[in-house]
Amino acid sequence: MISSPWKNFNFIFVLLTVAVFILINFSSVFHLGFFSAVIFFGVGFAYKYPRKAIWAFLIYLPFSGTVTYWIGGGSPLFTFIKDALYFPALIAFIQEWRQEPNQFQINKPLAISLSMLLGWCLVVILLVNSTQENLAQGIMGLKVLMGYIPLIFCAYYLII
Repeated sequence: MISSPWKNFNFIFVLLTVAVFILINFSSVFHLGFFSAVIFFGVGFAYKYPRKAIWAFLIYLPFSGTVTYWIGGGSPLFTFIKDALYFPALIAFIQEWRQEPNQFQINKPLAISLSMLLGWCLVVILLVNSTQENLAQGIMGLKVLMGYIPLIFCAYYLII
């Protein structure tokens, strides 16, 4: 677990979650305020407890399509709910790995291959998806393609 620089992190975080809920609830509908507060709480939970968040993400991942279309009605915002758990936990894992004396190392050939894949994807996004609408879709596809590669290492780290 990562030690927080703030002593009252939990209390401050709960206050911020309530503030986000109240601000968004007064400015628009209740559902938007509620779900934004839940997502905000999920981000803090994922950063503070990255192991539990990665396990929750791994359990939620097979059912994310069902949740998106059944509960969320196909809303694009529901596709980002799983990212609210994954990316803060990934950042916390990276910080945790850097503090360990026996850091987890990525093989050099794998790093070169992933760099080449990222470069090729960026070239394709810039050359093929030239319009702004297609550019956003290309960036979303890049997130899906490259964003979950570190999950392999996170899951391995959880098992060992």
